[in-house]
Amino acid sequence: MADNLGKNLRYLHISFNGSVDSVDLAKLYVDAFRKFSNLETLKIESYSDGNLTNIMTVMNEDDNFPWFSSIRTIKCYKLEELKDYGPAGLFFTKFINL
Repeated sequence: MADNLGKNLRYLHISFNGSVDSVDLAKLYVDAFRKFSNLETLKIESYSDGNLTNIMTVMNEDDNFPWFSSIRTIKCYKLEELKDYGPAGLFFTKFINL
């Protein structure tokens, strides 16, 4: 999906619900998310961490991650279940067009 639609999508809704805790899996997600390079709106829902903390940590390591310059609106819901709020705090400061 990311290969076929990544450059054309402007809105992405991602939802996390589970107990996966894998840095390797987070890197795979980030590689796929990188293909959505023209997003303008991002909606994040997290009912449990579901690897979201690891994904944000991996994204934070790349100051040139495409979302940090393309996204203009973030809708964020239910982040009370993160295992560590530090990466989330840094993640939300990286977007230059908010």
